[in-house]
Amino acid sequence: LAVADGVGGWAVHGGDSSAVSKGLLQEWEKQGNEKINLTASVERALQKLSQRGLKMGATTLTAAQVDLESGLLQTLNIGDSELIVVRNGITVFRTEIGLFGFNAPLQVGFDEAGRSIASIRDSQRLASFTLQRGDLILATSHGLFDNLFPEELDRLLPAMASPVT
Repeated sequence: LAVADGVGGWAVHGGDSSAVSKGLLQEWEKQGNEKINLTASVERALQKLSQRGLKMGATTLTAAQVDLESGLLQTLNIGDSELIVVRNGITVFRTEIGLFGFNAPLQVGFDEAGRSIASIRDSQRLASFTLQRGDLILATSHGLFDNLFPEELDRLLPAMASPVT
């Protein structure tokens, strides 16, 4: 499970962050669904993306995997995209966001020469959480929380997750 959100500020300099966010998710997905080391898999995906010759652009990233036997959710978060877990209408887990400053998320991507702009290991926030049956997992870009307060989301999500009758 992953969400990447291209950092729009690179467009002013001629960058294409949408190519970075889409490409990173494509390369990450190619690695398959088996249990993986999130940090290493994102590093591999970024390296593959670099080999494509992408220049100038960056993305935030939230990536996660679930061990279906134990219910352990492992997350990696870079920047202001987020993953939350809602249980019985209440947010019980939320990834930690990473910012340089106001409206300046930590990010991974490439400069104008195609060099990596940040270390995944330095930028990432790792966490784990044990899920229970019925938990709702939501991976989202920062745009959701720019428009909804967490309490509003807690109120809306149970209705959205309920079966339609």
